[in-house]
Amino acid sequence: MFQFWKKEPLAILISNKHILIDKPNYLHNNPLKDKWQLAILLEDYRFFSSASFYKYEKDEFVFFNPF
Repeated sequence: MFQFWKKEPLAILISNKHILIDKPNYLHNNPLKDKWQLAILLEDYRFFSSASFYKYEKDEFVFFNPF
């Protein structure tokens, strides 16, 4: 048996509104950081990001369904 993911993932408890807003913003903006330079606009980083879904309300990959 092989394991790809760690058994102890870094889980962040969503205990208030600030954290609820902060975490998606961090994930969406991370590809824009100088360290990665994967996109210029956050909605341009298509892969593994829901930023374009929130901006255009279109699920290009048909797997993100928040409703």
